[in-house]
This record gives sequence, C-alpha cells and structure tokens, in this order.
Amino acid sequence: MQLTIRSIDRSSPVLPELLRLYRAAFPLIERVDFNIYLNDETGTLDILGFFHEEAFCGFAALMTYGDLSQILYFAIEEKLRGQGYGSAALGAMREYYGTGRIMADLEDPLTRDPGGPVRAERERRIRFYQRNGYQLTDVRFEWENENYVMMVSGGTLTMKEYEAFWKQAEADRGEGYEKMESEK
Repeated sequence: MQLTIRSIDRSSPVLPELLRLYRAAFPLIERVDFNIYLNDETGTLDILGFFHEEAFCGFAALMTYGDLSQILYFAIEEKLRGQGYGSAALGAMREYYGTGRIMADLEDPLTRDPGGPVRAERERRIRFYQRNGYQLTDVRFEWENENYVMMVSGGTLTMKEYEAFWKQAEADRGEGYEKMESEK
C-alpha cells in the first residue's frame, strides 16, 4: 500500500479530522495545545497528513533539528489500524525525511505491569517499530512518572544528541511549550 504525505496547516480541509483523531488517540496528559504546531514560526515543526488516494488515514507531528526528527504524535484512524497503514505511514515518513534520522519515544515495557497486558501492548509497539526499520537505543528518560525508551530509524542516537535536540527545542520555544491542554 502506498500512502501520500501532505503538509497540514490551518487552511487544510482535513484539519478538523486530524484534530478529532488527535484528541481520540492521545490522553489529555500527553496532549499540548495543537496551536503550537499550527502557529510554528521556527520552521522546525511538521504536521504531516497521510492519505490513501484522497482519504485521510492518519497524521504525524514531528520536530526537526539538523538531521534528527522526533515523532511527537503519530496516529492512524482507528478503523484502519492493523491493516498496514501504520507501516505505510512510517515508510512514507522515511522517504519524506530522506537520509535524516527519525526518533520515536515509546513507553518502556520493563517498567510497569511485569508480564501483564500493559507490558504486552508496549512490547507489541516496539516490535511494530522494529519491523519498520527502527532500532532500540540506550536513550531512556522519565516524563510525567512514566519511563520511555527511544527508537531510531536511519542511524544511531546517543543521549548527548537527544539532550542537545531538546535543549535547542526549549531555547526556541521557551518554557511554555510543555503546557497541557488542561492548563490552557
């Protein structure tokens, strides 16, 4: 299956669908005010819509510095999950970013629910990314009382590179970047 990518902005006709999917796919604690992406003046944030023919299938929001991009949000329409759309979207992103590296943070399966359904779901996500060319790294961090592990496609990633990436992001955006929707 081949998906096309379109850059999404305020004038995009699919923006309401994208925002609906964003709110459905991510819990409130993980969401930021999406206007951060729509009003970006730094040129470092991309909102990418995935389309099969003309049908909206999902989206990704990424931040890029140099050759390193981080997937901040990635969601496929619920009715399309498990049908290859997620893999096709990751492949389309790989082509879109060319030789650059793409990072994805995933909840660390080893830190919660040993042997339970939450761990199994987290391990399934890691295998999904691995099947699509991502490798686990030694980069781990904690955010909002949750432990994460970084995966990368297109190269390697060190903790020093990851920290420099977010230091630049904080310098560009200031301290208000992490405000959640509930704090607006």
